[in-house]
Amino acid sequence: MDRKRFIDVENQKILLAKIEGSEQEQDLTEKSTCGGYARIHHFKRQIKDWINDPLPIDPANKYFGLPYNEP
Repeated sequence: MDRKRFIDVENQKILLAKIEGSEQEQDLTEKSTCGGYARIHHFKRQIKDWINDPLPIDPANKYFGLPYNEP
C-alpha cells in the first residue's frame, strides 16, 4: 500500500485502524495489544505451505550482531 494513504504530513496526522472489535480480530492467534491498535507478530522464516519470509528477522539480527542471511 502507498504510505501516503497512512501518513498525512500536511495535517500532521497518522491514520490507524483499530483491530479490536474488527473483522480482522478473529484472524489473530493472540489478543491485540495497545488498546486494540496493535498486534504481536511472530516472524518465522519458513512456514508450511507459505513463502519464505526473511523480513524483519534478518535486518533485526544484523543490527543486534546475531547470525542472519543476506537477501
